[in-house]
Amino acid sequence: MFPVGTVEETDTWEKYPRAIKDDMSRDDAVFRKAYTGPEKYNHAPVSLQLVTRRYNEEQALLIVEEVVRCIADAKGDITAT
Repeated sequence: MFPVGTVEETDTWEKYPRAIKDDMSRDDAVFRKAYTGPEKYNHAPVSLQLVTRRYNEEQALLIVEEVVRCIADAKGDITAT
């Protein structure tokens, strides 16, 4: 697990539309309905969990490094690279 940011006031379903236009599964629909907006979770931490095969720690660290770099690039943060 590694931190990647926080929930912000601008994080809405309209800002992040669904990538797949097919009907949502029941579980997806329940989750989407439960998330009413960023107000309830404003500034809550967001983390990712990366899982690799056994003994591939080096690969996992390289992937985490790339994810952190991509997030920094998206935010315009040149100090994280």
